[in-house]
Amino acid sequence: MFMRAIRQITALSALGLRTLPHRFGSSLVIVLGVAGVMAVLVSVLSMSASLIHMIVGSGRTDRVVVLQRGARSEGGSFLERAAILTKAHLACIRGPMASRSYRRKC
Repeated sequence: MFMRAIRQITALSALGLRTLPHRFGSSLVIVLGVAGVMAVLVSVLSMSASLIHMIVGSGRTDRVVVLQRGARSEGGSFLERAAILTKAHLACIRGPMASRSYRRKC
């Protein structure tokens, strides 16, 4: 039974390779399409890894990150310049990582 399956696989593979010259155009389109999709996938994964590396590597103990209300991370937050300038004078820092000397109720 196992040998029969191997013979069938071999016969189908040989048939596919023999008819390849007749299907050269469509086969080339498929190969180029898969290569293009892989190139896009690799570039998106590379950008994602770079963004994660940048966010993780940019944290310092003397910096404060101000997030928009409802944002779960730095990447999902957007503050306009006017909002940043109005918040720049606030001296209070909230959160679990804030040191006790800077914690105040705002």
